[in-house]
Amino acid sequence: MPYTVYLLKRYNLDTFATTQKNMKIFATVVTYNRLTLLQQCIEHLRSQTRKPDAIIVINNGSTDNTLAWLREQTDLIVVTQENTGSAGGEYTAAKTAYEMGADYVWMMDDDCIPELDALEYLTNFLDRSELHGKAVVGCLVCSNQEENKLSFPLTEYPSSITYFKPSEIKEKEAIRTLFFTFLGILIPKEAIRKIGYPDPRYFIRCDDIEYAVRLKKLNFPIYIVTRSIARHPRPQYVHLKMLGVELLFTNDDSKKIFYGLRNSTHLLKKHTHPIAFIGKHLPKQLLLATYKAIAIDKSLKSFFIYLKAIVHGLTNRLGKVEFK
Repeated sequence: MPYTVYLLKRYNLDTFATTQKNMKIFATVVTYNRLTLLQQCIEHLRSQTRKPDAIIVINNGSTDNTLAWLREQTDLIVVTQENTGSAGGEYTAAKTAYEMGADYVWMMDDDCIPELDALEYLTNFLDRSELHGKAVVGCLVCSNQEENKLSFPLTEYPSSITYFKPSEIKEKEAIRTLFFTFLGILIPKEAIRKIGYPDPRYFIRCDDIEYAVRLKKLNFPIYIVTRSIARHPRPQYVHLKMLGVELLFTNDDSKKIFYGLRNSTHLLKKHTHPIAFIGKHLPKQLLLATYKAIAIDKSLKSFFIYLKAIVHGLTNRLGKVEFK
């Protein structure tokens, strides 16, 4: 996928500070036209009790005042590229940090606000559990608008218990899970070396899920550290049961639904057994598309748009879509 990258500053990597065990942790932030949120995120990264050894900002072609502000910052590594979506931004973030010698990459979007001790709790957990280089750990992502609400449901592995409130897990130091979001996730270089970078072709939606699936296949466990908190808006969820099938999805606009259906169809086809995909996952995708178009959008046109998304996922037609 072609894009242009501009590295605004060059650094002598030998000058970066290191922590115990000589770990270099690079924080990465992907941003697009959300300068106020970016400034809040950067301020929280600068104020961490365990400071990142470098902060890398991936500017996804912002057209507001983001680039002008970034040029004024002397402590940031800035990469500017055309808008490749969050997936393309996370790809560049992981690639840049890995190639610059990071031992860990702490990945997030600009609307992720980590509490000031978030990184310290992550590294402390790695120290105590002796999982350095062997596991992925992440922040507990909590709503920045509602008290005692997780921004995204958290399902424990292997029990399959799903949690919706931080209070439900306050007695646990960490929750093992199979999935994560790119909102305060700390990935070791060993994992990146073995499985590569996030798939930039997804543009938006499901790039984090697909990356987590690859981690599981290579036996990298994922832990959410419950006292390492990041704040993020909580999406609006729609939960229903249709023809005996449980469906949970975010109530987004049609473009985001298109990318979600396309990319989830692609990753399910790629990573599940053909019999399970045809017999279980594909029918569920079609049910979801039908319900969203008919019951929520009340639009036959939407149904054909969502059906097209599923076809694109089946035929590996990925990348940014120009909607008419």
